[in-house]
Amino acid sequence: MYKFLLLNFYFLISFQVSKAQFNAGSWIKTKVTYRDGAEIDDGNPIKYSYTRYNFVKKGNVRVSTSYEHKGAQFQYQFSNPQLKIMSDVGFVVNEFLVQKSSESELVLLQKGNAGFDGDDCLLFYFISESSFQNSFKPNADNILSVVGTDTVYFANEKLYPEYKGDKDYFDVLKDGVPSQPSANLYFFATYIVGKDGRADSLKIIESFSPEFNKRILKNFYKTRENWQPAMLHGKPVAVQMKQEYRYFSSHSMLPAYNYDKKGGDAMKKGDFAVAVYFFDMGLGRVPSDVQMRYKRAVCKHELGNNEGACKDLQIIQQLGNNSGRELLDKWCK
Repeated sequence: MYKFLLLNFYFLISFQVSKAQFNAGSWIKTKVTYRDGAEIDDGNPIKYSYTRYNFVKKGNVRVSTSYEHKGAQFQYQFSNPQLKIMSDVGFVVNEFLVQKSSESELVLLQKGNAGFDGDDCLLFYFISESSFQNSFKPNADNILSVVGTDTVYFANEKLYPEYKGDKDYFDVLKDGVPSQPSANLYFFATYIVGKDGRADSLKIIESFSPEFNKRILKNFYKTRENWQPAMLHGKPVAVQMKQEYRYFSSHSMLPAYNYDKKGGDAMKKGDFAVAVYFFDMGLGRVPSDVQMRYKRAVCKHELGNNEGACKDLQIIQQLGNNSGRELLDKWCK
């Protein structure tokens, strides 16, 4: 999947209550509420967003909002029970208090504007990534093909292989690709990572340049052995992965960003009709912007246009993003 140029990262971390009990590993957010347990608004993207916190080595953590990506790397300092998340130059990004910690569960309290006692403090609940993946129960919608006893699944947030390199595979594939002209361009391909951990069956479905394709193919075959296969209940399985690259001109991106901001401001004020107007304008420039489409869906729902909201949420799924999946199930039965 392609990376969005603008992402709202929510910087969190996981750890044990004391340094001696520190449990490095990977955690997945399952729920977020206000400090008193009250639900946050459906319009807040963090409520349903996928978020992973992965300790890669002592003092460092990767934070990802997409299962396909390793995530951005940050530093942390812990003085029981307080945690500081920092940039690589020491700037404090966020602060938390650990509320509960075990091998399978983690609860963190995020610092609000008035400290840790304010009504705007958020509680984040996590389970270990392995437990999260083991909860996956595949159905027909998760299956690409069945040949004999071999099944190929579609990759999803609970079933995916891991690229062994230090970089995201998104960056590995386009390594050395020439810079693109200032135009709206699109590339889309699929490939399968087998249960042996070998990538194969690359299919370029949409493209814009033979030179671009040539470099992608070269990088693909050079790195096809560098995978850890997806695991389904302890057994390796084959999955189909997707890869796409979008290039936008400044003529498209800058106005879209401004419209997104104006729409977000109107949304906060409860002026959903004005917000929809700005999101319409922004999506007219960049139709693939998932965050704007998600927020427009919430606004349409607030205005009583449930059919329009469901259409936006369905398009998000078609774009290969799981944002809004819970709302789709909740509103669009």
